[in-house]
This record gives sequence, C-alpha cells and structure tokens, in this order.
Amino acid sequence: MTKTIFNIKIEQLILLFVIVACINLTANCFSPFFLMEGNYDPVTFYMEGKAWAHGYLPYKDFTDVKGIFLFFIYLTGYIISPDKTWGIFGIYTLFAYIFSVF
Repeated sequence: MTKTIFNIKIEQLILLFVIVACINLTANCFSPFFLMEGNYDPVTFYMEGKAWAHGYLPYKDFTDVKGIFLFFIYLTGYIISPDKTWGIFGIYTLFAYIFSVF
C-alpha cells in the first residue's frame, strides 16, 4: 500500500512539484532565465525587502502602499540568496506548489 497525504499519493505530489517548478522556471519573473529589468513591481518589492534586511524600517525609511507581509516575503527571499533571485524564486515555487495541492 502506498502512502498518501490528504488522499493524494506521494508519487503524485512529487510529480506535481516537478510540474510546478518547471512552470515557474518558464513563467516566473524571478526565474534565473529572465532578467528583472522590465518587471517594475517585483523589482520594487525585492529592493524593499533588501532595504529591510540592511536595517531600514518600512514606512519610515522607505514606503509603498503594500502590506508588511509582502515586504517580509521578499526579505526572506533576499536572506536566502542575497546575490541572486533564487531565494524569492524558491518561495514563489513553494507557494505555487502549496496552493496547487490545496
């Protein structure tokens, strides 16, 4: 008998993760295959997360109309990979996978 999580086989979950990761590699603006130059909102959010990681305070030293949780997601991505966008790409892939399962 194969193991299941929420009545979904483990093999199906792994296949779904591979599919989600491949889709994100080709369609996500934070994919390592694309430059971030033309995507103004994600670049702004990434820079705000970077500013927060360097000690600047949201809504005091920099501002945007978005919520603090969005800054925290980009801060976490910057901490994971400060030189490249692999951190935020991994977070996007993880969120896409979770929302596709549930």
